[in-house]
Amino acid sequence: MNISEFQKASSNPDPVYLLIAGQPYMRRIVFEHCRNQVAESARPFDWGVFDLAEEPVNELVQIARTLPWIGPRRWVYGKNAQQADPKPLIPYLQKPSERTVLVLEVEKAPAGWPPLTRIEPAENFDVIRWLSRKVEHEGYQAEPGSLETLVEIVGEDLQLLESELEKQLLHCYEKKVITVDSVRDMALDGRQYGVFALGDAIAQGDTREALKILGKLYEGGMAAPLVLATLYSTFRRLLVAVEMLNRKRPFAEVLRQTNIWSYKGRERKVRSYCEKDLRHILLQLYASDRSCKTTGTDEKIHLERVVVDTCRRSSVK
Repeated sequence: MNISEFQKASSNPDPVYLLIAGQPYMRRIVFEHCRNQVAESARPFDWGVFDLAEEPVNELVQIARTLPWIGPRRWVYGKNAQQADPKPLIPYLQKPSERTVLVLEVEKAPAGWPPLTRIEPAENFDVIRWLSRKVEHEGYQAEPGSLETLVEIVGEDLQLLESELEKQLLHCYEKKVITVDSVRDMALDGRQYGVFALGDAIAQGDTREALKILGKLYEGGMAAPLVLATLYSTFRRLLVAVEMLNRKRPFAEVLRQTNIWSYKGRERKVRSYCEKDLRHILLQLYASDRSCKTTGTDEKIHLERVVVDTCRRSSVK
């Protein structure tokens, strides 16, 4: 069952569940739901949490076999259950207490355990829809493209996305509209997104846009050497991504390994880049960095010249 189905079934739960969820956010949602099934006044008696990477499983089993003191059921939550000693745990799983609900976090279903009800995230989880619901729930609106931009910058870690969305809600409190610009300014480090956008402009040969973004980065206090180093890193990862795609690697895997989240949903764009031209851009940036360090040239002026020259020469489309 997925998490929503588990929440609906909590009034008549199974005695044991396996929670298989890689996302910390998903684990937190299930944990909080389990805790909330026990009245706050009864939690010292009928709610137990164990980290089985550090605490003995015998204690968890003992608590799970203890009848609830106040409520109709005792709820017990076990973290890192895959590290638990199976010898005392499996007999309990084979014959669990009917008055206890035991939820065990595992990375995957352990071999040798009896069949248990699983809690897993819903398939084809839509991150944008999830963010949209949160925005609407808070009484805000999201400008078209703003939530997609947030995912591009942050990635698909739901816990981190939730934290960054809270920053947006505070930043946009007066107008209650989340914009693309507010996301670019506030999400993680707005300057980092600016460098991604600068790299994109350079790759497309858009001199005017590249210089405009470069000027904003300077205004934000980002020094030329840092811009140069970050640009080099961005294009290096983009080159690796193109190489991986040319070796028939799935785009989702490419995104995870190269961390080029600004290109999420733009596989065709990445595939259109030419390895030869990307290498040319990297050589230009390397030469610029070396020249700044050895000739004493004004770094800002030199970087602007490199951006203009690279944009003119770039044939990446």
